[in-house]
Amino acid sequence: MGFKVESSIVINAEPARVHEVICDFAKYPDWNPFFKHVTGTPDWTPKEGQNLIAWAAQPLRLSVPIPVHVDTVTQVSKTIKKAAKGPFELRWSGGVNVPLIGVSVFEGSHYFISKAVEGDPTKTLFVHGEDFGGIASIPLGWTKDWTIQGKYDALNKAVKKRVEAGAE
Repeated sequence: MGFKVESSIVINAEPARVHEVICDFAKYPDWNPFFKHVTGTPDWTPKEGQNLIAWAAQPLRLSVPIPVHVDTVTQVSKTIKKAAKGPFELRWSGGVNVPLIGVSVFEGSHYFISKAVEGDPTKTLFVHGEDFGGIASIPLGWTKDWTIQGKYDALNKAVKKRVEAGAE
């Protein structure tokens, strides 16, 4: 039970730079069409073990709060950033469960992976996706190609535009 949504794009920048943009939650309102805000971290940088709120963009300029837990984040120090080729990963998970009966209504593991393009370490293969599970994922899985996939593709295009424009 469950399904996966994934999108990838090649970005003309090193993986460390792409990862840096993905992990800079303070700037999400400036460019991110999928997550308008991520709150819960005092310095706007994810750390493993943190519990955050990812505000997912919805129609009519609304945002829906999604509680998430940071499972994995590759830290990039400024001194090794230039030499680091990745892969770099940010992964968070969250969901809705019914504890009394042990049923997972909906759950997801959202990931952003930046790795050097084979043969050209100055370019990044950026992979963004999510593994969905729980009983509510069954009907959503049937419609994922026209309800969800476009949002993942749009985020990838926005990351590419932001990174290649040199925006901080």
